[in-house]
Amino acid sequence: MAEVLLHWHPPVGVFIGILGFLGIVVPLVRDLAKMGKWEKAGWTAIMFALMGLELLSIHIDRKDHEAEQAAARAELLTNFQHIADGIKNEIDNSRSEFDATMKRSDSILGGVGETIKIANGGDSFAFIEMTPVAAGFDIYIIQDGTHHLLDVVGRISDLDHPVFDPSGETILDTMPILYRGTGRKVGTLSVPANTDYKRFNVFLHARNGVFDELYRIKRVNGGWTNALMVQVAYYNMKGRIACEIVNKDFPVELLKKDSDWAAYEKLPKFRIKGDTACPK
Repeated sequence: MAEVLLHWHPPVGVFIGILGFLGIVVPLVRDLAKMGKWEKAGWTAIMFALMGLELLSIHIDRKDHEAEQAAARAELLTNFQHIADGIKNEIDNSRSEFDATMKRSDSILGGVGETIKIANGGDSFAFIEMTPVAAGFDIYIIQDGTHHLLDVVGRISDLDHPVFDPSGETILDTMPILYRGTGRKVGTLSVPANTDYKRFNVFLHARNGVFDELYRIKRVNGGWTNALMVQVAYYNMKGRIACEIVNKDFPVELLKKDSDWAAYEKLPKFRIKGDTACPK
């Protein structure tokens, strides 16, 4: 019977109900005083059998209940896992779409940024170089950087002339475009034949910013040597030194006495992309 109960059993309480029923009916139909010991033993065995079957039924019912609960929990966890997997897939898909959108945006913004640099000159800059000639110095403007410079204007101040003396100012013609990697002669400065040291401050403007240059030229052993330093101030950043050239035979003691040079030396330095005209 126990084997049958492993697969099926009546509801809990049936066997204990039968036991209670027998406990009421038997005394009514049998005189306990007339019962023999073997009959009493039989009824006692039936009582214990019914109690045993009831305990077994309770155990099996509890086991079935626990199995049902475990199956329900497993199904619930499976459903939760399906929901979690669905949410994760949605998040992954959203992330992939977001990354793709950001890549497209970066590409678009990169193109816009490059267009802006082309339109205003990017981080390119210009500076002045001078070449000695019989009458003084030929003036050349040099472009440095990866983008053309646009609407370049400027002036050169001779510091040996009194302040506000018009003869000490050289105004450069406007250059609508200064192509990258190029230089252009923009004029000639006349200097006395007995001159051996000249100090010039140069002020250039372009569409992307302002370029201030200190240019010093010194006669040494019958020839000319120079030193220059360029501060750039783009319209979107603070000024800093983009170019500094001091020829090895230039007397450095002259620069130590130069207040403008000392002030520029304190500024931070940096290199621009495509820097070729001003080696560091």
